[in-house]
Amino acid sequence: SWLAAPLRFQQGFALSLEAADVPAAPEECDLTSTVYWYAAQPYADRPAVPPYDQRSRPYLGVRPSRLPTLRDFFDYLKADPNLELNFSDAKDTLRVGVYGAKYPPYPRWLGEPQPRPENPHPGRTGIMAVAPASADQVCRLAWKVALPADAISLVYAFSVDPYEAREQTDVVVAMRAFDGVREYRLHEAQLRGGEPRPEGWHAGSLDIQHLAGREIVFTVDLVPSGATASQANEELYLDRLAIIR
Repeated sequence: SWLAAPLRFQQGFALSLEAADVPAAPEECDLTSTVYWYAAQPYADRPAVPPYDQRSRPYLGVRPSRLPTLRDFFDYLKADPNLELNFSDAKDTLRVGVYGAKYPPYPRWLGEPQPRPENPHPGRTGIMAVAPASADQVCRLAWKVALPADAISLVYAFSVDPYEAREQTDVVVAMRAFDGVREYRLHEAQLRGGEPRPEGWHAGSLDIQHLAGREIVFTVDLVPSGATASQANEELYLDRLAIIR
């Protein structure tokens, strides 16, 4: 079971959760985004935690006991009415589901990437960054859409960090689709480091005509450590996911 819910109160509150699928073990209950506000000026001895609406959306799963399946995301997410996801606004990060990210600071949004570590290749703006929580935890991003009958392709654009540990960069991404019944493997790639350049973006187009006319959840899995044992520089930067008609 997994749930993300911002709670705000002045004096107190009572919370009751009822579900058929109750976590069997305490470690399956992840409260990574819980923030307590005791006074008008909380955390006087150190910087205050930013208010919820000024932070990235809280995501469950610093070390989740079970990675949500494609079926989980298909049932949980609502279909996005917008077929263009380019992260031009920080609010675009709310249109996807993410599980298994290293929180904090991921997922995070970059409006204007800079030529320094923890940034993608140059040439694009409005970026969402994710990174796996640990060396043995897959980080999964999911986007659900209702494909029109004339949907032709899914376009994407990803990047690694070209400014840090280039020789150890070995990010592996796997893209899949699920229509509520069947899983489709769409694309898998190993992204290596290199000199910062606009051409360094891994961009492409995938034929999805066989999925047209159905609700589909697309997932992007970020596999930690890739093809080497190094855990260095495992961030993935996403600039675009879009349906072409």
